[in-house]
Amino acid sequence: MALRTLRPMHLLYVLVLLVSFFGQGCVTSSEGDRLAAESRSHGQRLEALERRVQAVETKLKEVEDVLSRSTQIVARKSADLAVEIRALEEKLQAADGRFAELQHALEQAREEWKGKLDTITRKAGADMQLSSSEIPSSKEAHFQAAQQAYRQSDYPKARALFREYVSRYAQDDLADNAQYWIGASYLRENQPARALGEYRKVISSYATGDAADETLLDMADAFYKLNACGDAQAALKTLQRDHKRSPLLPRSQTMLQQIKQAPKGYCRN
Repeated sequence: MALRTLRPMHLLYVLVLLVSFFGQGCVTSSEGDRLAAESRSHGQRLEALERRVQAVETKLKEVEDVLSRSTQIVARKSADLAVEIRALEEKLQAADGRFAELQHALEQAREEWKGKLDTITRKAGADMQLSSSEIPSSKEAHFQAAQQAYRQSDYPKARALFREYVSRYAQDDLADNAQYWIGASYLRENQPARALGEYRKVISSYATGDAADETLLDMADAFYKLNACGDAQAALKTLQRDHKRSPLLPRSQTMLQQIKQAPKGYCRN
């Protein structure tokens, strides 16, 4: 900006030179011409420099204008972007809320369906699936829960718990008992054929266990219900032969007598 004063400075410089020369005496014509030429040269250079400065100032003004407009645009864009981001955040929050509602509704529907399915399963006497939360972590509590379900005539749940017990603790002393109660639950539901399938697992896997004699007695009962009197008698005779100290021997003898007195045409073998 100070360069705009170059023209007055140029004039002052010329005056100083003239005074200096005139103060020393007369100046010759050739010296005057030289001084004039130098003055013009200095003036031309100063004018050229002033034009360049003006050009630079013009460019700077243009840059300032562009920068100002750009700043305004960026500010507007930033404001618009902030509004858009806020709107997206609100939509996202609304979507999160809706998702939470749907998830809750799904959990409720799932629990409701599970309850209905459990009811149908219990009525049909079919096996049911248990979640991990429904199975006690300790072995003792697990077996007790299965027994309690059996005593409450909740046979599908009892079977599910007993099956899981056999799966987890196959070598445990109570594993044969758990397998026996699976068969017994079917027999209590008057499904002798399915009961026999579970009883056979006791005899094949735990023949020397303490549930073997009771298993044979119940197998005889199941065979009899299926009109297989010969198979029922064979099961009872196996019990009497292999378990001579069993407290179930009197009951086995009584059952043999009942089979012999079965109505005519009842037995198919």
